[in-house]
Amino acid sequence: MAIVRKHLRSLSAWRKQHSWFLLIAAGYLLRLVLMPTTGHHDTLFMPWHAHFISQGHWNVYEYIHQTYGDGVLRVPVWAPYPYGFYAFTAFWAKVFNSVGLLDMANWPWPWIVAQPARLAFLFKLLSLPFDLVIGMILAQVGGKQRGLLMWALWTWSATVLYMVMMGQNDFYPTAFMVAGLYLAYQAVQRQQARQPWRRRAAAAMLVLGLGATFKTFPLFLIIPLGLLITPRWGQRLGLIGIGVMPFIVAAIPFLDTPAFIQGVLLNPEGVQVFQQVDLFGQRVSLFFGGYCLLLLYLAVRSQPCRPQHVWDVGTLVVGMLFAFVFTPYYWLIWLTPLVIVQISRYQQRFIWLWLTIEGCFAVIFLVKERDFAVGLPRLLAGEFFVANPADALALNHPTLKLVIDRLLTVAASATVAGIFILLGMAAYSLARSPAPMQRWRAPKLVVLAPAGLLASVLLFGLWNARSMLIERSPHPLNRTIILSDAQPTISQPYSAEHPLLTGVELALDMTANEARMKLCLEQSGATPGVIACRWAHPPLRDFERNNAYFIFDPPVQLAVGQAYSLTFAIQPGAQPIAVRASAQPGLMYLGANSHVQQGSLALGMLRHFNLSRASRRLIGQNILADPALLLLLAVAALLVVYSLLTHYRRLQRLPQPAIADETSSSREEIRAA
Repeated sequence: MAIVRKHLRSLSAWRKQHSWFLLIAAGYLLRLVLMPTTGHHDTLFMPWHAHFISQGHWNVYEYIHQTYGDGVLRVPVWAPYPYGFYAFTAFWAKVFNSVGLLDMANWPWPWIVAQPARLAFLFKLLSLPFDLVIGMILAQVGGKQRGLLMWALWTWSATVLYMVMMGQNDFYPTAFMVAGLYLAYQAVQRQQARQPWRRRAAAAMLVLGLGATFKTFPLFLIIPLGLLITPRWGQRLGLIGIGVMPFIVAAIPFLDTPAFIQGVLLNPEGVQVFQQVDLFGQRVSLFFGGYCLLLLYLAVRSQPCRPQHVWDVGTLVVGMLFAFVFTPYYWLIWLTPLVIVQISRYQQRFIWLWLTIEGCFAVIFLVKERDFAVGLPRLLAGEFFVANPADALALNHPTLKLVIDRLLTVAASATVAGIFILLGMAAYSLARSPAPMQRWRAPKLVVLAPAGLLASVLLFGLWNARSMLIERSPHPLNRTIILSDAQPTISQPYSAEHPLLTGVELALDMTANEARMKLCLEQSGATPGVIACRWAHPPLRDFERNNAYFIFDPPVQLAVGQAYSLTFAIQPGAQPIAVRASAQPGLMYLGANSHVQQGSLALGMLRHFNLSRASRRLIGQNILADPALLLLLAVAALLVVYSLLTHYRRLQRLPQPAIADETSSSREEIRAA
């Protein structure tokens, strides 16, 4: 019986371990599905810049500035990244072009390209090895007992999955940051074992410096780690020099390029670290105040360095960026691996810190702009071009919108509280070196919770905008028309393309305050007549412009191909309203005398959104219709599974958790010191 019980326990442990592996594999296969079906404008915008390098314009900053004018320097800056990212992406663009996966000669604009889903997949696929490296390093740090759970937390973090959907370049610097910290962690371990450590330390600094050529934030880790690893100032300065050298080498050729200076070195998002507050009669930066405090502490501390202190320093630096600096929400991916390392050293209940940060991150998409949330597939399938979540909530459920606004305040406050708790944990560990807990578990449903919440929020946004699928004219808005008592109306012909019309969106000038105006939908032709009239809802400022909405509830039945007329009239005595329009094509009729002008109003015709139909078009037109993309997906899936299996077997051979570095003898050394 004892032998049977032993085998049953072994079988149970085998199932538990393999179930974690299957959960991790499912997370990476989900990434492969999301890559060609979602994407922000920047998914191809930044690689489109890089392809100019492949065409021979090595100074991409200068070429973009000369070709497209000073507008490239306005916020958001066109080329905000250091040269490493563009050089890396340009190399792969050249490879894709040489094997026939990309036609660089016919790429006039980021998303005006044959097979955009294939390109979105390819340029996102470049970041997948970096994503895998982060998970593997976390598993290696956690060791045999904790490693799979730490890897699963990374795989299913909402911040990570969202970055896969969005397609920004943050996987690259995050991977360099984690790899640099891990090499420094190994260097300190080798110091304790009295083994050669200088090469690992130099490699750590070099990797961080390379990461800074993709995004600059790893630079902030170089000085504190140089001070932490060794107490000798000569070695400290040497390590710091190695760290900053790659960024300096990559920046020197462009120091006389205004687009590089203003777009990279003085990037409006990057210089937020210099935000000032009044403190003790001085204008100071909270981030640099905390950063200098950390540097002074590391410079004068006499305690021996422990391997875990490397992660503590990384957590303090990156955590202060989010605690004291206004940063875009999707940059939280930088902090995610550090959160996982920190909580893995404490009792199981500390997983609530990860859940809080990740869950609050998912909640913010209840009202985020369409292009950052429910509209991420819209560049690949126009059926996902629905109203902004905030607009749809305010129009369809105004009371719920007020409740969600309060909820978002709570979520933002909880995120900040979680970050400060994380900073406290790292500071305590740096000062006291507590021993880690040996047992650390979490239910699989808890690991999946943030990803499930993010999916639920995005689906809720689509459901809430189910009657607000928008069809807009692609023409540029280069005219403004003023409606006033002297010219109170404007009309435009409309030919129905769908049998149901749920509303109309009208773009107003950004200075418009209240849209006291009415829309009348009239039938044209032999039997003219008014079909329906609606007053405008107050203009709602979204990410793009001010919009006035005219909602038909119930929807208006139209005859497809029938000619109609849309007439907008302001309320008598109301303030003038500036309406946006395009110079061509079409005709507009202004005023009581129906004065004819060439152009068309900036209208969005609203109709019902069908998730099933939109998904079929998204997959059918972008994936199933592209055999090359199907082959790429299959090959990528096989390579991912092979890589996961290889590292999983290596992880199973580890004798004990690598993170448990505070042995009894080392604690005696600390007490003696």
